[in-house]
Amino acid sequence: MKKRQITLQKALDICRDDQLALRTLRNKKDCRKWMYTDHIISINEHFQWIENQKIDKSLIVFAIFEGKEVIGMFKINNISWRHKTCDWGYYIDSSYAGTGIGQALEYTTVDFIFNTLNLMKQTVEVMEGNELVLRLHSKFLFKEEGFRRSAIIKNKKRCSYHELSVLRRDWNIGKAKVKTLVKSFKFFDVKIIWK
Repeated sequence: MKKRQITLQKALDICRDDQLALRTLRNKKDCRKWMYTDHIISINEHFQWIENQKIDKSLIVFAIFEGKEVIGMFKINNISWRHKTCDWGYYIDSSYAGTGIGQALEYTTVDFIFNTLNLMKQTVEVMEGNELVLRLHSKFLFKEEGFRRSAIIKNKKRCSYHELSVLRRDWNIGKAKVKTLVKSFKFFDVKIIWK
């Protein structure tokens, strides 16, 4: 069986049509359900967010492609180059649910952050109720650091989220074992285009 080719490309470097496709994904209801902001993102707001990456060195946004189709987004934010830390998050079009792409993507991006960007700690935040993603992160050596009660307002209600992190030393010790658990590498080949 031929592997499906998944490529991450910086949102700044892709064509306008692909940038618009990224906005369409960001505005899908099933995507906004787990984002901190849940309003419909305007074209101007979307392009300003992309343009901000030219000056904001604490933010890197990748569009995720299968072939020539934009299927998701991976965002590294709150990068502290001094302290070598970051936060990140991603989403994939819901039509990919259950395919295993999330595991292949998470393994590749966690390793990229540690061993290409040379950061020491990465943190993810998971909205309360998103148990599937909590279990996914725990497979990749993330440990819960806290539960932020009523930390944000979403749909006019106070919501909570989990905060998890992984350290580079723990990743480098355990990544070979983690990779053996990622069965989706049989089906997906994930590449990050960087620089």
